[in-house]
Amino acid sequence: MLRSDVKKIDGTTVKIGLRKKQPQILINVPTEELPAEYLNVTYKANLTEIRKLLKSDSDISWASLSESHEYSVTIR
Repeated sequence: MLRSDVKKIDGTTVKIGLRKKQPQILINVPTEELPAEYLNVTYKANLTEIRKLLKSDSDISWASLSESHEYSVTIR
């Protein structure tokens, strides 16, 4: 399609079209050097480590294990 400069093909059951994507952004400096308004900072809890801590009978007030039980199904 590109070689023949065809952007759209209308068939009887299917339509095919080409669209240009937006240009890819190339960052030329380390992330730490970008202005703050162009950064996204996210915090995510490490649930694996929190679960280990709770199972080790540590007395912490900021997390607990749920009392409900959920099951997953395995089909072999």
